[in-house]
Amino acid sequence: IIILFLGILFFPFPQRLKLYSVVSGSMEPTLEKGALVVVVKDPHNDYQVGDIVTIKRGSERKTITHRINKKIEKEKKIFFETKGDANDSPDLELATEEDIIGKVVFSIPFLGGIFSFAKTRNGFILFILIPAILVITNELLVLRNHIAHLRKKKE
Repeated sequence: IIILFLGILFFPFPQRLKLYSVVSGSMEPTLEKGALVVVVKDPHNDYQVGDIVTIKRGSERKTITHRINKKIEKEKKIFFETKGDANDSPDLELATEEDIIGKVVFSIPFLGGIFSFAKTRNGFILFILIPAILVITNELLVLRNHIAHLRKKKE
């Protein structure tokens, strides 16, 4: 599992493909809190009602993953009303095509929490630093044993 996780973390994904963690329960039961979602940018911006999309919202440009509830055309521009499946009402702010990062193509339960943790200082220590120290220590021990073996052969 750790090798799979590290592969996902460091695999050079195509630019159209992004990974995000679900941090709230607004899309439950479709997407559970802690899931990892795989998001693909549609080059034609062909987003439809019912699609689950990840968008950047607000002045902080925070990412949110919600379902497109309505497609609205105003002043020759397309806007999207989005809503979390578990929410009673739609989001207050409409999304533009430029706000949409991409469409969710699939999700992996629980992996998003681990993915988010790996991006923290403690996650870096646990998933990168400690394994690196263990590998380096093991290699140094192997090298020391090999040198000791060569010295014995000389004698």
